[in-house]
Amino acid sequence: AAPKFEAMINQIGSETDKYKNALQEAYSYFGYYNITKKEFDAAKEWYNKILALDANNKEWQIGAYSGLAMIASKEKNWVDARTYYQKILDLDPSRKDIKQGVEDLTKVINAAQK
Repeated sequence: AAPKFEAMINQIGSETDKYKNALQEAYSYFGYYNITKKEFDAAKEWYNKILALDANNKEWQIGAYSGLAMIASKEKNWVDARTYYQKILDLDPSRKDIKQGVEDLTKVINAAQK
């Protein structure tokens, strides 16, 4: 899939508004793909592209923050992970799983500070 997404991204060029849906799919793919390769900096770049693609699309924003939270957790950066989960809650306060994640990370962070 990577070569097809790369070609599509190159073909779209600067016409990002016209092809937001296709770009979001490609960016999500590359974000997760880079996580699996443990290339976290590259993955962060892809998820940040999603955030910049459409700030009004809550679903995309939540997906990007979820990816960034996953990376932060893999890097054992609990503060950043909690921050990303909190951003998800800001977008969708009904997410009980995310609320629990914020609470759990707060306990981990507090324990590490002692």
